[in-house]
Amino acid sequence: MPAFVPDFRGTVPPFNFEHAKFMAERFFRECTFDRAGIDASKRTIAVSFSSEQPVDRGSYIEILDHHPANVDLSFLNDSAPVLDSHDASKQCGVVESAQIVAKRGQAVLRFSKGALGTELFQDFQDGIRKNISVGYSCTREVSREEMPDGRTAIRYAWKPFEISPVAMGADSTVGFGRSSSHPDKIMSTSTTH
Repeated sequence: MPAFVPDFRGTVPPFNFEHAKFMAERFFRECTFDRAGIDASKRTIAVSFSSEQPVDRGSYIEILDHHPANVDLSFLNDSAPVLDSHDASKQCGVVESAQIVAKRGQAVLRFSKGALGTELFQDFQDGIRKNISVGYSCTREVSREEMPDGRTAIRYAWKPFEISPVAMGADSTVGFGRSSSHPDKIMSTSTTH
């Protein structure tokens, strides 16, 4: 039975509104990729989709912890969707594999032979599309540190749930960052593969 739903047989589990609100938020990081990671015969692209780059979230700084124990890649490694601009109705491929290497999330994306997958894969080959974004949720706080400006840097354990080609990355100075086409939190970081 879900943790926050009453079982109607007597008791309701304790409910922490702040924790529930934060854990329900979806976040996105946008990135670019290296065209050398394209394999045209397999219709795959090797991308780096995350890093420990600190991200300004307004009242605090977010850091996604990349220790293997703090990144749950189970969903990505179970053929998670590759979506066009985070739109769940526009799947254009699957995540073939994902791993953490040198504190960076790396994945191989395979694009479908359907019209949308073919169009997006061709745009990557032609250098028209260059940005990738990962959708994720933070699962728990790992640590926090007070910054000189008075804000807090919070390091989170996290779980990615999809990877998307996007038109515009939030931080073009590195390889990957964060984006959203819906009212979720927008984050900006990048890493290069």
